[in-house]
Amino acid sequence: MPDFAYNVMKADMWRGTFDFDSDTFKIILVLTDSTAVTEEDVTRIAGGSGFATLDEAAGYTRPTLAGLTITQDDATDEGLWDATSPISITAVPAQARDILGMIIYKDIGSVDADSIPLLWIDSGGFAITANGSDIDITFATQGMAKTT
Repeated sequence: MPDFAYNVMKADMWRGTFDFDSDTFKIILVLTDSTAVTEEDVTRIAGGSGFATLDEAAGYTRPTLAGLTITQDDATDEGLWDATSPISITAVPAQARDILGMIIYKDIGSVDADSIPLLWIDSGGFAITANGSDIDITFATQGMAKTT
């Protein structure tokens, strides 16, 4: 589960900006010098409305989330958003610093100044010291995110 949702996601959910089971969503691996963990009110990945310091890991390809599903769970009174996992990010090279966490974002034309941050995750196995091996990300059994 995410450690927090960026405020733009909270508002844009009500606006109907996202189609959570068919839009393109990706993951950014973020190093320890990033301000992404404290800037919950940014509205874009980069540019004037983006993070002061993204500090993205180098030498990997941002993975696209697949198998997106939305489930209504009446037993727990929750709405669940999930994707196929584990997601394997292949051969992530050694970095100058540890990987602190990840951002799940809506990709808009592969342009960071247009793309929207949704969720920050830094629990469940982070921080990671990359060493050229694959990094596998597995979401909780309840899904990537939930509303209650």
